[in-house]
Amino acid sequence: PHPTPDRCFEARQQYLLLKKALDGLPARTREALLLNRAEGLSHAEVGAKLGVSSSMATKYIMTALAHCIDRMPDEGAN
Repeated sequence: PHPTPDRCFEARQQYLLLKKALDGLPARTREALLLNRAEGLSHAEVGAKLGVSSSMATKYIMTALAHCIDRMPDEGAN
């Protein structure tokens, strides 16, 4: 039930990479992603919270996801 030290190290490295990717986003784009993924808000709810349209919220979220994916290592590339 406990992760191995290697797995803990890998998870920590992935966390740091994701944090760096999130830190590299514009504030509203980062906030939109976190509201959607961490808080569970829909795109319409994110838009309302940020004072933008649902389609703009979707754009923010998709931009943030692409940014983060581009900065994370490919798990299959070993």
